[in-house]
Amino acid sequence: MIYDVSALPYKKEHIKQACLLWMQNNKGTEMAEGWVSLFPILSRFQEGVGPKPAGTDYLSINSYKESMEKTQDLGEPWREISNKVDHEYIELYDLAHKILD
Repeated sequence: MIYDVSALPYKKEHIKQACLLWMQNNKGTEMAEGWVSLFPILSRFQEGVGPKPAGTDYLSINSYKESMEKTQDLGEPWREISNKVDHEYIELYDLAHKILD
């Protein structure tokens, strides 16, 4: 699911900077290991999604056919946002690795 940035308690950039600072300060600790997976989740918050999350709740789908149908129903604007999420996810994942490795 992709959520609107307005669902975040603070500006996305402030959260990103706070996370980066935390990772830098906790590098090499056991707690920091999970941040490589956790930090990129921030990419799931994007501008223009609106009050209702975009995407498909795959946990509620019972078959591959149903999954494909629901994905097709989302339309082009969702695909653009989804592509942006994918790109940003990789960027944040690589950034976390760079800091924590």
